[in-house]
Amino acid sequence: GADVWLRTETEVRKTRSGEEGAFLFENTPVGACEVVALKEGLAIGGFSAFLVNDEDVRIVLEEARELSLRVINHNLLPVPGARIKFMLVHDAFRVSADILLDHGFPRLRADDNGIIAVPFMPKNAFVQLLVAHYRYADTSVAYLPVGGKRQDIILQSGVRLGGRVMLDKTPIADAHVAVLVAGAGGRRICSETISDPEGFYAVYLPDGEYYLVARHPEYASPEPKSVV
Repeated sequence: GADVWLRTETEVRKTRSGEEGAFLFENTPVGACEVVALKEGLAIGGFSAFLVNDEDVRIVLEEARELSLRVINHNLLPVPGARIKFMLVHDAFRVSADILLDHGFPRLRADDNGIIAVPFMPKNAFVQLLVAHYRYADTSVAYLPVGGKRQDIILQSGVRLGGRVMLDKTPIADAHVAVLVAGAGGRRICSETISDPEGFYAVYLPDGEYYLVARHPEYASPEPKSVV
């Protein structure tokens, strides 16, 4: 009875596990994939990999604990409506919450006090988050401990970076657009999104210099594009 989502580079599918906990996704394309499993009262579980062959996956749903955070701006005022865009749990599996939302995944948004409570996290886990709001820059939060004290996440003012993914004059939907920033350890992803049915995409970022990378499994990826 667990809800199970599969996200590949081209689609999202959902199923439910049977009495023995088994689930099956057939005709899964080769490439990056995420599997996420969730059942009320238990912690979320998952599996992320680059799939090249048939794969048997064992997902363990542990005892659940709450992860709580408060989203505020630079004036220390709450930011209602801020959302968790994606999560990386235990450095083991990724949850693309934004993308799974249209397929029944729980909505992870801040209330009027700026508080986001995620009740289904594994106990003793560390979680990396990307927090987003249409008026502020996407903010990466590294390794929040589950079950610890509520932490404040400060969103900074941002500028809109948008564009369109095209093949000649044809828009490309469901292209993965990653925004990279240069740092001491090389380029790292600071935000990412998926192009809409008309090929458009948009993210909010602090002022700065970035590199854009677009990819789609049916097309060759262009060289990273520098934007300021």
